[in-house]
Amino acid sequence: MSFLISIFYLQVDDQEERRRMKIQEEITKAIQDTSRDERTNSLLQQQENIPIGDVLLGDVVPSQALAKFDSNDGEVNDVLWLSGETFASAGSDRRIRIWRIDSQGRYQKLCSLSGANQAVTRLDYDKDKHVLLGSSNDNMCRLWNVDNQRLLTTLSGHTDKVSCARYHQSHNIVSGSYDRCIKLWDIHNQRCTKSYFPGSIVLDIIGRQSLGGAAFISAHFDKKIRFWDGRNSEPFKIVEMSGKVTSLALSEDGLQLLASTRDDTLSLIDIRNYHILHIYSAEQYRTSGDLARCVISPGQDYVAAGSADGHVYVWNSQTTRLEKILARGGHESAVLCLSWCPTGVGLLSGDKIRRVCYWH
Repeated sequence: MSFLISIFYLQVDDQEERRRMKIQEEITKAIQDTSRDERTNSLLQQQENIPIGDVLLGDVVPSQALAKFDSNDGEVNDVLWLSGETFASAGSDRRIRIWRIDSQGRYQKLCSLSGANQAVTRLDYDKDKHVLLGSSNDNMCRLWNVDNQRLLTTLSGHTDKVSCARYHQSHNIVSGSYDRCIKLWDIHNQRCTKSYFPGSIVLDIIGRQSLGGAAFISAHFDKKIRFWDGRNSEPFKIVEMSGKVTSLALSEDGLQLLASTRDDTLSLIDIRNYHILHIYSAEQYRTSGDLARCVISPGQDYVAAGSADGHVYVWNSQTTRLEKILARGGHESAVLCLSWCPTGVGLLSGDKIRRVCYWH
């Protein structure tokens, strides 16, 4: 009898060892696999020696770092594609820099935008008017004309650091701050038209027109996501998460919301019924900070986030499978922000020690 029991435990130990080795193999493959499938090769061949443009070619999981360079002095708080071949970076050095990069990783700094008195925290862009919006730790939001690098407008009214600001409808901006206040701004009149008081620090905000009407969404220190109709002073829906909500990203169709939280997970929410569809996590993934940014790919096939270990994690949005860990040739410090190219091919990431990586 004791002989049979010994055999049983040996079999259990063997199964456990095989399971552990399989997990380790999957992790290693995610980090080291730089092979491209036929779909990826086809899309990349289409891009060679031609302008990148803005047309969505299809989502492709990046496999390697084509470029790595110093972007801003200190932390890179946000990166944002302005088109398929130009992007902006912003950080603790108070400046926004505009760059051009091609599909081969050749990059060039085009200009710098100045005017902020402290770190720039969040970027948004009006593609029709070529006007860039930036929030700042100096309690203000600003608008710059990218074509002539002119500072157009300074919006003051918050009493603490402005963590985020986004375009809202055609002529409005919505901003969130550490003063526990959300403000709606009229761009033409350069004034605050309404203030909202959620009672918690605002860490991120979404104000896209695709939400419809006057709606916007805010992420908070108190672990809650608040859904607003701008005509009312109170949120019409509150969803409680499992940690401080550091970032929000809205899908291109405006139906799904990705939220990054401080419990080291990402959640995909259906904003039609406020149900959590999927949760994404990985053994080594650690949210890099209270303002760590997440992203949904343009075709909505993947979600991604930077980690405190300096790696970028990419998951399949539907199966939640960890598709790739971007590490080799990349960052050496915590990754704070991401932006997926509008073509679906190419991912930008910025870290805590001034570097930007272009993954392809």
